[in-house]
Amino acid sequence: MLNTNLMTVTVLYYADEDLFTLRSKVLADQPVSSEGRPIFNEKFREGKTIIAVLKGAVEVVNSLGQRFETNVKAI
Repeated sequence: MLNTNLMTVTVLYYADEDLFTLRSKVLADQPVSSEGRPIFNEKFREGKTIIAVLKGAVEVVNSLGQRFETNVKAI
């Protein structure tokens, strides 16, 4: 039987050990609350500041600061 109370999401977050690098993680088959929001277990949330949750598997092509870092290294 297909469970419609699961969703795949992409989470954008900062790790506590590096607050300057935006990271992303695709999480498949996450349980969904009655309000339609994905529920993350404590182990995943630990040590992270979650910035956004996007529905589906999303590839981050560019994020804040990446072009600046590339240009500075080239100078």
